[in-house]
Amino acid sequence: MTVFLLFYDEDQPDEPYSAGASVDFNYQTWNVRVFSQLVGAGYYPEVGFVRRNDIRQLASTIQYNWFPTSGKVQRHGPGVDFDMVGNDTYGFLDWDYNLLYNINFFNTSTLRFRLRRQYTYLFDPFDPSGTESVELAAGTDYTNFQFIANYESDARKRLFF
Repeated sequence: MTVFLLFYDEDQPDEPYSAGASVDFNYQTWNVRVFSQLVGAGYYPEVGFVRRNDIRQLASTIQYNWFPTSGKVQRHGPGVDFDMVGNDTYGFLDWDYNLLYNINFFNTSTLRFRLRRQYTYLFDPFDPSGTESVELAAGTDYTNFQFIANYESDARKRLFF
């Protein structure tokens, strides 16, 4: 499925556009998704909001699924994904690469694991604690690794988490 939207605002002076596209390919054993968006430096919507202007974003996920013939697991498998955001002025602003492993059970519960390498560039001073204490300096960049695990219980139950 492909979705393409283009918004153009002729009242804005420079690069008054926003566009996005998504392509999904889902086959029994493979799932592939590619997403892209462009937001011009002069795009300011009258209704709603845009998180960031003057960006280009490209993201993709590729995942393989195995289907066991017995047991409680409906499907499981590895995957990779990435998300890159940048512009012409600064190059890459943020990016992350992920190794994934998802397990889907017959009872609709899921278990997901993700190993992520992430990069962020700060244009402005930033206080990650939100306590108005020590700020990270503008013009600095940070790369880190994260391990993320997520479990969602059986959604058919009255109480699920």
